[in-house]
Amino acid sequence: MSDKREKIKESQLQGFKYFKAISGMLESLHDAGCQRDRAGNRLLHMDQYMSLLLLYMFNPICTSLRAVQQASELQKVQRKLGCPRASLGSLSESARVFDSQLMQEIIEHLSEKLKPISSHSRLDDLPGILTAVDGTLIPALSKMTWALWKTDRFDFEADVIALIFKHRWMIEIFFRFFKHVLGCRHLLSYCQNGIELQTYAAIIACMLIALWTGRKPTLRTYEMLCWYFTGMASEDELLAHIAKLQKQD
Repeated sequence: MSDKREKIKESQLQGFKYFKAISGMLESLHDAGCQRDRAGNRLLHMDQYMSLLLLYMFNPICTSLRAVQQASELQKVQRKLGCPRASLGSLSESARVFDSQLMQEIIEHLSEKLKPISSHSRLDDLPGILTAVDGTLIPALSKMTWALWKTDRFDFEADVIALIFKHRWMIEIFFRFFKHVLGCRHLLSYCQNGIELQTYAAIIACMLIALWTGRKPTLRTYEMLCWYFTGMASEDELLAHIAKLQKQD
């Protein structure tokens, strides 16, 4: 029996319209990392790379960097996300070239869209979304993700340590969500910047779920979204799930 996995098919991907809330914001990152590319040779830009990371977050059939690369070959993905075919080399390079700190402003802008639903008590424990929109905890989360995965040392700056103690409950919830709900049990990159980019993509995924549903992200809701994005659930079934959530108030 061959160990090769089947390539991702276009019929396995849908629901790209739900990414409109973030696609316009990501466009501001298009020229990031191009300062030295005077010849204009760069094909994969930061906004496109982050869009592919979000595609990875919501599609369980994308389980590795190679799967992301295969998805980028699909015309539907290229058309909907506005990205070119990406090689494994360009995806690996992107994790080092594109400054992860640029994502903080994107998250801040997206958090503004969540303010109308912040009155729901169930959203109070969302990590780094509603309670930390001041931008202090979010950078700490990305650094801690890198540190916890790559080392057993905790030589953070004093202000980061203070944040850990102040927001330790939210941090615990975030890492549980990061690993067990989003399924991020392995990394697409092992450099610090790449890990931080993946962490920011996870935070955005969390925020998008809250934006789409008006509720905190749960495993069941995330699974339904994944079924929908992979074509296994219809949009009517997804909307019925969301309507059921909204009746639980």
